[in-house]
Amino acid sequence: MRLSRFFAVLLMLAVAMPGLARASTSRAPDPSPPGRALVLEPFATQLGYGPTAGAAVASTLTAAGFSVDILRDEQVTVPVMQSMSQYSVVYIETHSQTVDNHGFILTGDQDADDYTTMRRDCAASNPSYCALMQGFAGHDAGHLYNAITDRFIQDDLNGTFPNSTIVFINGCNLLAAPSFWNALSAKNTSTMVSWNNDVDSVTTEPSAALFFKDMAQGMSVTDAVAAVTASGLGTSTFTDPTDGHTYIAQLGFLGDGSATLARARVGDPPPVTATSTPTATPRPTATPRPKATPVKKRLHCKKGYHISHGKCVKTKKKSAKHKKKK
Repeated sequence: MRLSRFFAVLLMLAVAMPGLARASTSRAPDPSPPGRALVLEPFATQLGYGPTAGAAVASTLTAAGFSVDILRDEQVTVPVMQSMSQYSVVYIETHSQTVDNHGFILTGDQDADDYTTMRRDCAASNPSYCALMQGFAGHDAGHLYNAITDRFIQDDLNGTFPNSTIVFINGCNLLAAPSFWNALSAKNTSTMVSWNNDVDSVTTEPSAALFFKDMAQGMSVTDAVAAVTASGLGTSTFTDPTDGHTYIAQLGFLGDGSATLARARVGDPPPVTATSTPTATPRPTATPRPKATPVKKRLHCKKGYHISHGKCVKTKKKSAKHKKKK
């Protein structure tokens, strides 16, 4: 049966015990060697893709120089998810969802008895959030599948990803779960490509095929996402017949938009943008403070005095012999 959109209702198993979370190691192991790609289709049959699910993506990655492993349906187990850090490109088309800002990704694994330790690795602050949980695939309430979370990435992933790893999670809402991206980033993932809402499965398969085709031609993640969007395959619009709600999802990414397949294949780290050395700002030369020019005070003398050499002196009366005759 082909589902019209991806959706997962996550359930915590009764064995979850918050007190048994494992401690993280103090030193992260070295990244895995590059050049390998993993294509996962845990719901190939349920979504109607059949035995060719993921073939277009795998073919493109092989042509781009990667050694590709492809797994479908029940082959996509929890141990496979633990080992995906061995690959520098990981593509998975699956049911996914977010709960309380945490991401949940369904595997094709339905074993309810194994992985007890992972099921008991739960957050002390949120006992309902554990490394491994279970959920329904879409509207199929008859089967429960094991689901990994960002806590699984944090605690149970084997080692770290090679430099410049690109992870494409072709499912619902993972861009709305920053904690899932943060867990991948902490394991040396360069870029995560996904959707920001519930997505139509009619769109997901061709959008991924076009994305990797563009990447194989040398595009960066930023340019490839833009090209897929321009083609019309970067936006998914779906109306749920059960409630009439319309979901609009946009393809996007978190992390390094400059990532390329060429860089992932050889494991080159992201280029470091050179920081320009600031030029020293010259210290301004002090401007001498002008001295005040004294204003010369004008001298006024009282009657009977006159100014002489800057002083007031008494004016002498003229003698009689100098008087004019009448």
